[in-house]
Amino acid sequence: MDFFKLHQVMHENLYSSVKTNLHQISVYYRKFGPQIDVAVLMDCQKGEEYTKEQLEIINKKIINIFRDEEDNTLPIEYDRQNTDVDILYMVAADDALSMRQKLPQNIKYWLIDGIKHRLLIFDDQPSEFGLFDEEFTTDNPWIKPRPLKKQIKNAVEFEDNPLEDAEKVEVIIPVRRKVSFPVINVMIILINIGIFALLEYLGNTTESDFMLSHGAMYPPYVLMEHRYYLLFTSMFVHFGIDHMLNNMFILYFIGDILERTYGKIKFLMIYILGGIGGNVISLYAAYKSGENAVSGGASGAIFSVIGALLYVTIINKGKIRELSVLRMTFMIALSLLIGFTSDGVDNVAHLGGLLCGIILAAVLCRPLGNKKYDNTKERLKL
Repeated sequence: MDFFKLHQVMHENLYSSVKTNLHQISVYYRKFGPQIDVAVLMDCQKGEEYTKEQLEIINKKIINIFRDEEDNTLPIEYDRQNTDVDILYMVAADDALSMRQKLPQNIKYWLIDGIKHRLLIFDDQPSEFGLFDEEFTTDNPWIKPRPLKKQIKNAVEFEDNPLEDAEKVEVIIPVRRKVSFPVINVMIILINIGIFALLEYLGNTTESDFMLSHGAMYPPYVLMEHRYYLLFTSMFVHFGIDHMLNNMFILYFIGDILERTYGKIKFLMIYILGGIGGNVISLYAAYKSGENAVSGGASGAIFSVIGALLYVTIINKGKIRELSVLRMTFMIALSLLIGFTSDGVDNVAHLGGLLCGIILAAVLCRPLGNKKYDNTKERLKL
């Protein structure tokens, strides 16, 4: 197929080109407001194919053009650390499915069937590209977003096509994802259930005196007797079966999403550090107010996970399918409302955990698909 119309689409949408020494690879970019969209056109039809290793090297070189602060390839200046760079590969190949196996796993791409002239979009890839940031279009209403998918699709299918018109459609191919089992989240839930069952066997988990002697937090014990370990142990003791079941039910769903999305280590750090942080803030509030109460439960840690999910939902702009900013905001508001209208709830620990979760996510979590690579001396020759 002829790439001329694809290049024409890029120029019509105000994309600038970066010259490369590989005639079958064209790099286009467009900067509007706080984002840069990068489209990489690759002709991998017969005679122009690459190995998987070569494609990984090419990908790193392209990323460095837009991420490496020492690279002066682009004629524009911008904050390379904080600007959102969104890169999409449009790869034409005669055997598109075989080409998919060669592509690096960490890139976003659309495939173009060079034989049948069809745009192939797998359902684990973005369904659109080139849309402006919502805040940017609000501030600049004269700029109208033009979805790129339809234009690329039209350019691909414009040529004489042996297929019937009914078959000249975009093909969205479902894929079977390898989803890792949320081991840490399940282990935390089982530990909480196990500890609750043990405490119920030993005594009554609804009695403050019993819980006080089995890991619950009490400000004078921490501040005067220096039992700092209570900041940790209190995260795993619950007052009654309803308290425990409610917390574990919520954790099962939200913990699953965060662990699957950002991995076991980051999830565990957000859960543990956020829970301890929420307890520290609660302890400080008790010290300032002089009100001492026996407290315990996983709520502070759970709110830390919720805060982290709110943050990653915002920075990923809808790429996490299960979540939306509106849904997360509603969930947080409802949870806090229930807490403030109920008796015996440590709302300060909830708010503290929420704040800690947001801070921890800001430190630990990056936007999906925008991984920062180590700088390398390799460059695309201009």
